[in-house]
Amino acid sequence: MSQAFVKENDDNGMLHNIDPTVAALLTYLKIENRGKAILLDHWEKTPDKEIAVMSNGFSYFVNPDKQWEIIL
Repeated sequence: MSQAFVKENDDNGMLHNIDPTVAALLTYLKIENRGKAILLDHWEKTPDKEIAVMSNGFSYFVNPDKQWEIIL
């Protein structure tokens, strides 16, 4: 099964504006989930990127432009 890489299209359009760090992603996700903490479950590595798999079931990576993107 293949997965498509797409930019996050969240309501505020802010995912691409946060720092490309896990700490910034965790803070952003907590705010987006009304204070409920989201944790880093594990890392998956591909030849061209490191993917952060989160406890909310979504996976995120930092693109070459240093912006977070979500994998759907």
